[in-house]
Amino acid sequence: NQSRKEFNVELVDINNSNQTAHNTYKEFHHKTAKRITRPEQTWNLQFQMVKSDKALLICLKKKDKYIAFGYFYHMNKSAFYASASDDPNFNSKNSIQHMIIWEAIKYYKKRKFNELDLGVQDFTNQFWYTPSQKDLTISFFKRGFSSLNKNLFRGIKYYCKKTLTEDLNHKKNN
Repeated sequence: NQSRKEFNVELVDINNSNQTAHNTYKEFHHKTAKRITRPEQTWNLQFQMVKSDKALLICLKKKDKYIAFGYFYHMNKSAFYASASDDPNFNSKNSIQHMIIWEAIKYYKKRKFNELDLGVQDFTNQFWYTPSQKDLTISFFKRGFSSLNKNLFRGIKYYCKKTLTEDLNHKKNN
């Protein structure tokens, strides 16, 4: 509720396909990563998805200045949290991304969607995968919005004993 007093929300969807907002979302990605992370064509495709009612961009503003974004894909009454970006130079004592997720929940509930998937969550190290502290923090944040977790089993099937042995030795030595 404190965030509502400080920030304004703008929904960029089929009814309001704001190119300026989308460009700022992309710029924040580049600023945070300190590099261009992917081809321009992918950003254009994302904006086309917004314009064709296959995606939603939620913008958080302080007065008239964009400070954070959340991007969501949707189809068949299911929505998927895809990415977020924010201005790395903006500081606030109030939550930024919590408000974006909450706005997404309200938006999709109003449109009678069945689910909003916040994505894969890491809980601890796995045999073949060690999540970064950033990944663990993001996962903890996502868990705050849901009481339902579904298992995702992943694995590697080896057809060659030599390759398995090499991988195990590499894992043991690193």
